[in-house]
Amino acid sequence: MINQDAALTHLLDLLAVDGLTGRESKVVSVLTKKLIAAGCKKVWIKTDDAHKRLGEGFEIGNLIVKLPGTVKAPRILFSAHMDTVPLCKGVVPVIKGTRVVPKGKTGLGGDDRSSCAAMVTLVETLLKNKTSHPPITLLFPIAEENGLHGSRMVRLTDLGNPAMGFNLDGQYPNEVIIGAMSAVRWTAKISGTSTHAGLEPEKGISAGLIASKAMAAVAEKGYFGRIIKGNRTGTSNLGSINGGEANNQVMDQTVMTGECRSHSPAFLDQIVRSIKPVLRRRPRA
Repeated sequence: MINQDAALTHLLDLLAVDGLTGRESKVVSVLTKKLIAAGCKKVWIKTDDAHKRLGEGFEIGNLIVKLPGTVKAPRILFSAHMDTVPLCKGVVPVIKGTRVVPKGKTGLGGDDRSSCAAMVTLVETLLKNKTSHPPITLLFPIAEENGLHGSRMVRLTDLGNPAMGFNLDGQYPNEVIIGAMSAVRWTAKISGTSTHAGLEPEKGISAGLIASKAMAAVAEKGYFGRIIKGNRTGTSNLGSINGGEANNQVMDQTVMTGECRSHSPAFLDQIVRSIKPVLRRRPRA
């Protein structure tokens, strides 16, 4: 029943749309056009006010689509976030053998445009084949990549109070996850001493050097990147590092941000406890 050519077209079209976190308007436009073409009525489709409640920096809310059921049954929810990481900006998806890959050095954006395309294909298949189905809600959240912001702002009443939901955002189509990934996001502010780097660099203390040594120490302890300790796994990442004002001035301030993740709350706590003392350690004079 699934039109595989149409499904592939949906995927390629959606991968090609820029939609970084907080900038998902173009994705909403493409999804809306595709859903209407698939047979959705305009009154079934809306965006909420999540962007207004989140504050400055978000241009549109979550896209919500509510299909009435053809049979009397509890409402089911399917969700897939619209935003992609900055690495995917300007992506040009191409077919290479049996795979879809990015042309050039960008990311592809399969997280989570592949799931967005799958949900469009679901609707298209149900409506064009007039297949019996319960009431269905499709949720396309904004701003997932940097903190699940869109989904936190969703009102259950806007979703039609579904009885159960399926979030399509994993690694394998046949993998079902019934527990949420735990995550800790951290910020470290590092202070040094500024001097003229061309005249008296030895009198300064570089916050940048402290930061780099701290992260090197974390990596040496085995708590950077993918972390495997026995049968426990997790991840740790340095997401950004910002500081300094001029090349001829020893950097006196820098701010690092990062995150740690694990399905095990106890192991996540172990990761955090292993990293925190390194970031808090005072450098030797």
